[in-house]
Amino acid sequence: MTTRTTLLALASRVEAATAADREMGTRVIAAALAPANAFVEQSKINGAWCIYTADADGKNRSWQPPRGVRGVDRCPTASLDAAMSLVPSGCLFMVRTLWDDGKTSGYAVIQHYEPTETQGLRYDGESVAIAATPALALTAASLRAIAWSMTE
Repeated sequence: MTTRTTLLALASRVEAATAADREMGTRVIAAALAPANAFVEQSKINGAWCIYTADADGKNRSWQPPRGVRGVDRCPTASLDAAMSLVPSGCLFMVRTLWDDGKTSGYAVIQHYEPTETQGLRYDGESVAIAATPALALTAASLRAIAWSMTE
């Protein structure tokens, strides 16, 4: 099972990245969406980074995200659409481009809301990330939001 500590460590790694990375993107999808027994490994056939699960016979089977999960066919560290698919439901998010001395970077905020019986939704904090690109920032903020919602 992916733990809060694992998600936060991966979020820090994504935030520190200088560019999109296929291995890291595969690890993000595995941590956020794959079943508890999933693992990431480089394919011996074509060198692609893949998510596998072990079946009852102990054989490794390729795992794919469920149909209908928008954007995860792309790398979330490279694609803003794929990064948006990781934002937990019920959260609001904002992504901006920051300019500093001619360099651009991404800034993302995900606001958490908690349902209440009397007031509908109540604001309950936010997850923030600044990274080299908007897609990296939203991916890191999404991992932090997922970790926030977990109980350990």
